[in-house]
Amino acid sequence: MGRSHVRIVEDGSIARATAFDHVAVAGRLKNGAIASVQFRGAASRGDNLRWEINGSLGDLVLTSSNGNLQVADVHLAGGRGTATTVNSIPMATLPEVSAAPAAGLGANTFRLYEALALDLRRGTASVPDFCDALARHKLLAAIEEAIKSGTKQLIQSGQ
Repeated sequence: MGRSHVRIVEDGSIARATAFDHVAVAGRLKNGAIASVQFRGAASRGDNLRWEINGSLGDLVLTSSNGNLQVADVHLAGGRGTATTVNSIPMATLPEVSAAPAAGLGANTFRLYEALALDLRRGTASVPDFCDALARHKLLAAIEEAIKSGTKQLIQSGQ
């Protein structure tokens, strides 16, 4: 689990830790690609969020100084072909949502909730929804079971 106790920022008191603060997962995706993911709860002096997707046609790198993707301002870079480095790639914006707040802590969450509200009104599906959230929770439950049991877990398609 990592730390057995944590300090509560608001009052300095100490509480027992009940959640993992460092998780490493390796597995094979449905298409046969190998994936490895590492998540840690502590802040880093470097990127606090770094996703790299490396493939035979190129590389994508998503970074942020904030490790909490829901509220992070992210930067996307990529390279392909004969490129030896990655270069900045402009991020797509969600259509028909307000521009405020454009950046900063929570701006990403604001834009997603606004787009979700638009989806609910129109019956469209442009952003992750509660079914996506359920699938992520099932994945986290499988990871937790793998940790407890020490055995590989199979995630069925659609979960």
